Amino acid sequence: MTEPVVVTSVGPPSRPPSVHDDTHGGKIREAAASLGFTLDDMLDCSANVNFLGPTPAVLAAARQAVEEISWYPLDPPDPLRRAAADFLGVPGERLLLGNGASELIFLAVAHVRPRRVLILGPTFTEYERAARAWGAEVEVLWLPEEQEFRLTEAFLEVGGAAERIAAADMVFLCHPNNPTGAAVDRRALAWILDAADEAGVPVFVDESFLAFTLEWPGNSCLELGERERLIVLHSFTKILAMPGLRVGALVVSPSMAAELGPRVPPWNVNCVAQSAAVAAFAEADLLRRTPAAVAAARADLAERLQELSGVEHVLPGAANFLCVRLGGPVAGAIVTRLRADHGVLVRDLSSFPGMGPRYLRTAVRSPEENSRLVAALAAVLGSWS
Repeated sequence: MTEPVVVTSVGPPSRPPSVHDDTHGGKIREAAASLGFTLDDMLDCSANVNFLGPTPAVLAAARQAVEEISWYPLDPPDPLRRAAADFLGVPGERLLLGNGASELIFLAVAHVRPRRVLILGPTFTEYERAARAWGAEVEVLWLPEEQEFRLTEAFLEVGGAAERIAAADMVFLCHPNNPTGAAVDRRALAWILDAADEAGVPVFVDESFLAFTLEWPGNSCLELGERERLIVLHSFTKILAMPGLRVGALVVSPSMAAELGPRVPPWNVNCVAQSAAVAAFAEADLLRRTPAAVAAARADLAERLQELSGVEHVLPGAANFLCVRLGGPVAGAIVTRLRADHGVLVRDLSSFPGMGPRYLRTAVRSPEENSRLVAALAAVLGSWS
């Protein structure tokens, strides 16, 4: 068993935050403009959204809501709260709605005001960004590459993870993890929550991609019993396929909702986002079909990617994206060639601390779009070889 590696980082971020850097995927407009392509020329596999949406009904609801932009949005947004609560299976009074997941990550950190944060990495970089913005010291417990970056109970029991949790003021983990795609083992999830409860430490669990998994909702940490200090994030714009309209939610205990609720800004979810999200939640059949459709497309894509020369390993994934390890440290060059020669966007994971220059991440799209991705990657890897 590999012992956990912990890195304490108290200095400035290795990659300073900037709205102009490659911190996030989905920059299809910028890529098209820089390459001289039209948007129709591009295939964006760098952002992980539901390829089954948005539906015409959702687009129609958004267009109709534009007629209301001379009014303030609903506050509180009760129709959206009811729809979101029904989807998550939680009481509405435990939900805090936000202008996307990033706002809610920062809001949670601002509420807890931790001096020391423990992050299970490699993972989504916004947790560290938010912690540093509020002056916290960041410690990372790195998951072992040789175990495909999986978080297991056995891993936690080696190296004093309980002591590290107890020494923190807040713990972050992502389930399923972004960018590796692995769902957290249920026993490991319970282990962390129990250790944090014993130490009185809040745990922030990002479940933004959980609704894409076949086990949803049974694999949610909310199924492990109510926890006073548990904060669960859902980024609805991914499962509802509307990232341009920012909608997310925190699920917290009633007592934390009472404390944190007054810190949510008024009118923080605009009228177009509210209407589109309510219409998307009404597409119950599509949401039920999504996990199976994603699983089938993901399995086919993983098999085809694994067959490519130059691909060393496709990590098993539980959500709507795949993490690919190349045969050498060339991810940046491959991503650049895919973009410039084929108009295909994927993520170079060297911007994720702990991943290195051999990994890229691709969204799972429709079968036709996945075929275009595979053909483009085969061409680039073939010419590179």
